[in-house]
Amino acid sequence: MPLDIFTYIDYRKYLSDFYADAKQKHAFFSYQYMAQKTAMDTSNLAKVLLGKRHLPKKSLAAFKELCKLSDREFDYFCCMIRWAKARNEKQARDLFDRLIGLQGSQPHVIDSMQFEYYRHWYHAAVYALLDIIEFNGNFRTLGSLLTPPITTEEARGSLSLLTKLGLVTVNAQGRYLPVRKALSSGEKWQSYAVHQFQKEAFGLALRSLDEHRKEERDMSTITFSASKADLAALRKLTLDYRRSIMELIGNSSGATRVYQLNCQIFPLSLQRERNHDL
Repeated sequence: MPLDIFTYIDYRKYLSDFYADAKQKHAFFSYQYMAQKTAMDTSNLAKVLLGKRHLPKKSLAAFKELCKLSDREFDYFCCMIRWAKARNEKQARDLFDRLIGLQGSQPHVIDSMQFEYYRHWYHAAVYALLDIIEFNGNFRTLGSLLTPPITTEEARGSLSLLTKLGLVTVNAQGRYLPVRKALSSGEKWQSYAVHQFQKEAFGLALRSLDEHRKEERDMSTITFSASKADLAALRKLTLDYRRSIMELIGNSSGATRVYQLNCQIFPLSLQRERNHDL
């Protein structure tokens, strides 16, 4: 069965899987054979498949023929390449929307969790809200229960997405229920959609400083100096912390409100060697 290119968002992962699939089917298939067919240096091709380099533009037509891509599939392939090379946020956003459009009217579940669910903050909020309310179809009320509120159409679209992805079920009484209490994207944060979700979540935190009383939120900041080794240890601590939070949520009952927790650590200075004179 041929690979479905529309289930990929990383063109180099697609090419790597294409190579593995072709190698399994044809004993003669090798990096050297693939490089010969696409007029590429074997070493450079290997680096592309490992995600260390990008394809040269002059080789694209050869890859269309090698991978037996239709015009629509080749359009998607080239769009993946342009998205991977995007140099600014607007360009990346436009190309990402183009990729989703080329995937067709039925989103692929493999990528939809990563690329659709995380595109807007309110999908996760609606998902969590369904665990604590009895929703039977009033989208206006559903949207008004969030802070900040979302529109009726946004609420309707969000629930449609959650249902389509199999994250929400409807019981015998017609109530919409989440399949699990909490979701996590794991460690695959390189996705542009997840990046956008994080930006929106941080923006909500700033808004909360002005809109919610201190008794309703908990925010603290620490500014410190540390080494690379300290950073690795701190990341491990925050990972353990997040896992503890997820475990607590999983064992909790009687929830009455949806919360957003952001754990943030980032540099406020350029890296410099110790004892380096200013």
